[in-house]
Amino acid sequence: MLKPVKKKTLPEEIIEQFKQQIISGNWKPGDRLPPERELSESLGVSRTSVREALSAFTAIGLIEVRVGEGTFLASDIAPLYKRELSSKFLVKRGSLLEVVEARKIVETQLAYLAALRATDEDLNKMEKILDNMGKRIASQSSFMEYDVAFHFAIACAARNTILLETINAIAELFRSVHREVVELPGMPQLSYSLHNQIYEAIKKGSCAEAQEAMMKHLSVVEDRIKNMPLDDKL
Repeated sequence: MLKPVKKKTLPEEIIEQFKQQIISGNWKPGDRLPPERELSESLGVSRTSVREALSAFTAIGLIEVRVGEGTFLASDIAPLYKRELSSKFLVKRGSLLEVVEARKIVETQLAYLAALRATDEDLNKMEKILDNMGKRIASQSSFMEYDVAFHFAIACAARNTILLETINAIAELFRSVHREVVELPGMPQLSYSLHNQIYEAIKKGSCAEAQEAMMKHLSVVEDRIKNMPLDDKL
């Protein structure tokens, strides 16, 4: 059951409660979600706050809006993703660095392929995600969801099913890195700038520049993790 949340943590709490509805099975693949008004009343928040949380889930493909019908949970959510939502990744410096190392191998190639194969529709999607990122720099949870959505948009634009499935397989580990790094001072602003550089290279169709821009972004993330005060014993 949805519970009222404290206003000081609206974005994080609303998104977390939505995730719990999926994990618990209260919201099943293909289900029509309650209307914004009902969600707003259940949570004790404004419809604007509910709409922002729903937008974050739409960006990563978890829900879809059908004109004249309402908002629905995506019908193709894999059981693996439900497990990922509920998993508790141990936040160790070494673990996070291994995730970044894997991302460097996979995502630099995805950026290369995206520059080669991205359609106008792909580019428009990336541009809209970046626009939303820019508007949500002050909201860590919402910014993070659009950040993740941007990387998945690149993976889709690369049109390599195996590499896309590889990214899907480490989706929660992917988010673990973002959750830790996005809280660092100045990181959202820097991340937004670096994502724009990746986008411009892909838009230009320069495979080498796209690959280099992605490597630059992930290297910054790696450096920040190395300097984070994490508990390596966790």
